Amino acid sequence: MFRPLVNISRLSTQIRPIIRNNTINNTIIRNITYFTDSHEFINYDEKEKTAKLGITFYAKHSLGEILFIEKDYEIGDTIEVEDEVITLESTKATGVLSTPLEGEIIQYNDELIEDLDNYNNINANKENEYWLVELKLENELDITDLLSVEEYSKLITVLDTD
Repeated sequence: MFRPLVNISRLSTQIRPIIRNNTINNTIIRNITYFTDSHEFINYDEKEKTAKLGITFYAKHSLGEILFIEKDYEIGDTIEVEDEVITLESTKATGVLSTPLEGEIIQYNDELIEDLDNYNNINANKENEYWLVELKLENELDITDLLSVEEYSKLITVLDTD
């Protein structure tokens, strides 16, 4: 789960345009399958039993400009729930992406990780393009603790009003 060292409880006015009537822009809905309440997204491929993970635009925006991304495991490593697989250093804070899943790391999005200018310029309409790590899951995806697009949209709307 993504844990920043700063409070990310508010959306800036720059993010508000992507939220409309408690939904997220249709481009995102079409591509993002599940979210966590700690601001990660999971693109799940049921046929292949793989999942691509990244931080949401909300978390990315809250961190500010990303200066460095560190891969904390190697390809082929098996990870457990809550293992920290990515560390993100930014202008505002250090955050970690901890996985809500168990599985084997099959790839990192090295093209994106190595091109931070590209990563920093991705907008909310292309959120699904900035996944950071892909896992081969050991079991079927357990969605018990995951959020749908609608649930996540409500969560960040509530955070914005607190």
